[in-house]
Amino acid sequence: MTLLTVIIPTHRRSDLVESSLEGYLSALRRGAQTTGASFECIVVDDCSNDGTIERLQLRFGRVQNVKLMQMRTNSGPGPARDAGMAVAKGTWIWFLDDDDTLDPEHVSAIFQKMREAPENVDVVSHSLKKTYQVTPENAGLDLATLIMGFQEFQEVFRHVIRRDLVIRNKIFFSRGLHEDIRYIVEILLCADQVIILPNTIVLKQKYMDSITANMSTQRMDGYIQAYNELKKLLSGSKFGAPERFQFLITQILGVILLLISREPSEARSIGFLQYLKCLGEGSDAWSIDLAHLPSFGPTTTNFEYAGSIWRSQSFSSDVNLLKSIQAVFSTRLSCRDLDKSLFLGPDEIRACCKRYFVDGARKGDVVLLKADKGIDINRIQSAKQELVNRINSNSAPECASCPYIERRANDLGGINYLSLENFAYCNMRCTYCSPKYYDGTEASYDALAIVERIAQSPGGFDANCQVVWGGGEPTLSPRFAPINRCLTTHLQSGNIRILSNSLKYSTHLEALLADPRFHLVTSIDAGTEFTFESLRGKKGLDQVLTNLIRYQEVLDDPRRLTIKYIVGAGNFCSEEITAFVAKLQGSPLLASLFQISCDFTVDVPEDGLICSLYELSQRLLLQGASYVFFDDLVRDRLRMNQSRERMVRQHLKNTIVNESHLWKPEHLTPLILWGAGKQAEWLSNYTISAQKGGLMGTVSNDTEYHELVAQWITHGRITDNVVAIYPAGVQSIYQIIRNIEKAGLGDRIVRCVMI
Repeated sequence: MTLLTVIIPTHRRSDLVESSLEGYLSALRRGAQTTGASFECIVVDDCSNDGTIERLQLRFGRVQNVKLMQMRTNSGPGPARDAGMAVAKGTWIWFLDDDDTLDPEHVSAIFQKMREAPENVDVVSHSLKKTYQVTPENAGLDLATLIMGFQEFQEVFRHVIRRDLVIRNKIFFSRGLHEDIRYIVEILLCADQVIILPNTIVLKQKYMDSITANMSTQRMDGYIQAYNELKKLLSGSKFGAPERFQFLITQILGVILLLISREPSEARSIGFLQYLKCLGEGSDAWSIDLAHLPSFGPTTTNFEYAGSIWRSQSFSSDVNLLKSIQAVFSTRLSCRDLDKSLFLGPDEIRACCKRYFVDGARKGDVVLLKADKGIDINRIQSAKQELVNRINSNSAPECASCPYIERRANDLGGINYLSLENFAYCNMRCTYCSPKYYDGTEASYDALAIVERIAQSPGGFDANCQVVWGGGEPTLSPRFAPINRCLTTHLQSGNIRILSNSLKYSTHLEALLADPRFHLVTSIDAGTEFTFESLRGKKGLDQVLTNLIRYQEVLDDPRRLTIKYIVGAGNFCSEEITAFVAKLQGSPLLASLFQISCDFTVDVPEDGLICSLYELSQRLLLQGASYVFFDDLVRDRLRMNQSRERMVRQHLKNTIVNESHLWKPEHLTPLILWGAGKQAEWLSNYTISAQKGGLMGTVSNDTEYHELVAQWITHGRITDNVVAIYPAGVQSIYQIIRNIEKAGLGDRIVRCVMI
């Protein structure tokens, strides 16, 4: 009994099909011999007029288990496959193309699965985009859904099919191009069980004369025919929900627009757009459903966004419409961290360190890879690309509704933010921290090797790459010194921020701080020894302050030290805040930067916590602190309104705190934000001062500043000597302040927080 029939349609490609058939036979014989199975190959010539059938007969006419057929008329690959199917004898059918090769090492896996498969296994799939962790019972529906959404390869050769399934369900190929989309979806939905092999068995070759190598009107016709057929197939079934058709038409329209955007000839692209518009004006399922598609914005997938642009800008000139669509496909959904950052944790590699809430559930800290010895930069980059692909196909629930996802250019460039937490050493047990930093070990992967590989690669680190040592006490790690040697050798002008609890004085850290690229950040979070111990797990508040003063002495600028206070349930009362500020009275530490943060586990901060954020800022500034700023955790959780403004100002009044360092809506001095990131966006949109028209605008350098001021002077709205500047940044706050000072505008900086 024949186990397998391989069916190969061909048309006017005698050289290619002869070579491919030679390779197919060699690999199939090897696979069959290992399992003792038999097979046959049927080549169906689709009425070529170049002597294809004659050439094949000369070479293979007498070869055992090879059958040659010729169609009477040229009908396309679909009917040619059906013709081969009609005379096939194998228990299983495998449709292969006439220009590919097989991996001989893995063909035996196909034969083995066919021999072992129970009667209820109808399909053996392989050579897919990735390895799927699915059970045979749900694999058919899973694959069919992915294929319909263009999230998985759609070629029929990626599936070996039980012949009886095709016969029983009377499944035939369509005419035209993309004839296998509906066919393989129907096969998978009819299948009882599907086995998915992890191997890539078919090695796909690309030739310019392939019928799907270039865009054509025939390809558009094929895609639209596939949609109409799929809708007919699915309608009335359990898979026929309206949202499935909306998703399906969005994907098909999107892939057509993608192919049009890649066409090198502008004239041909415009012609295809015009042809597509005509196809959308018909009366078939495609045209009707297309008219009812909702609009999609720039934070949706490329297919959704491009489709909306095509539909909404049909009145625009063809050239402008084409440029708009091309602009969409030159970008994709991602985030700055995923594109440009690297987070090396002790037990995992993360895509980000953002923490946000969706419907009351905390999300963020997205994991790319769990730590193991085999992790290197190539695996990390592959995992990043895989996550980007899933985000852009609406199949990344871990990133769904993330406020940081945005439309970004495809060019990733080098790393510009490196977070080093690849160790588990800490001499404190902070209540808001994770136990993963406590056990005294290094990560299983080689963090030094990863950093060295990036540093030695051209463009591996951006010129202004920011590095952060965090997670526990980094000075205790044996890799702290060698990684810093690597960084100082290769980083050009970036900064290295070391988050140390400063409980134990480190002479090595002291030496590093002599280098102006190094900055120290220490969180204190208490004003009394009792609260310090309850929050940090150890006594030592005064020791930390003493060590910080010693560290500050080696800094060329005391603002390279940041003192952080995380406001939470255990330390936000006025008494604790007052005690904290009193500890700093007369201290040189007031010349440092002060960062105010909040508990990241809180979704919406309580009124008392909001009031404490502002109270702490005012007390610090009144005491003489150099500069005080809220960080991204506060930014992402706090939306000021008039009610909260009144609440905060009443609280300051009740606690007898002067609000002279509060930038209020009634300020008459025009204010300019200096910064180009999320902090500037928040200050512009979610503070009362900005909402009531207190901002002139936002700049990111001195050129933009002078241009903005000149515009306001021209219109008679200001004089140059009354403009105030507000540094708008978190990680980059020191650089922003220094840039303002280098521009000779340091006296314009306001020591305030905006309400």
